[in-house]
Amino acid sequence: MDKYEQNKKYLKYTGRFGINKKDQLDLISKVKNECFKLNILDNEKVLFLGSEEFMYIPMLFADQFKKSDIYYHSTTRSPIIDIDIDNYPIKTKFTHNSLYNKGVVNYVYNIDKIKYDKCFLFCEINKDKEEFEEIIKIFSNTDIKELNIVLFK
Repeated sequence: MDKYEQNKKYLKYTGRFGINKKDQLDLISKVKNECFKLNILDNEKVLFLGSEEFMYIPMLFADQFKKSDIYYHSTTRSPIIDIDIDNYPIKTKFTHNSLYNKGVVNYVYNIDKIKYDKCFLFCEINKDKEEFEEIIKIFSNTDIKELNIVLFK
């Protein structure tokens, strides 16, 4: 996907710098064309996970699989109390360092409450494998069978 012209580390189509109708239609077309690469079976429970403010494109990908058992979340900087009680939505919390800003704590909630078959973690900025080790370790402590990290060139 195209990089934002003035700031090459962000994708043009995230919406963070605005998006016009033509770009919106182009983005949807690109997402539809790339979905086949994700290899999602009809009977799988799949989590699409955005990272921080990079939410819109992962949501569009998740939206393409309407007939499947698809869930969507995003990591966040916002700390929320986790309490495993009835009628309270945040049961568990995992912390990790931001993939974008060193020294900033991020949170991901409830990823261990549904037995997902796969997770697709979307990251806007290309990273080395070592930078994902912390979040990979978090996922290895859940029932999620397969973690796929989706990067954009």
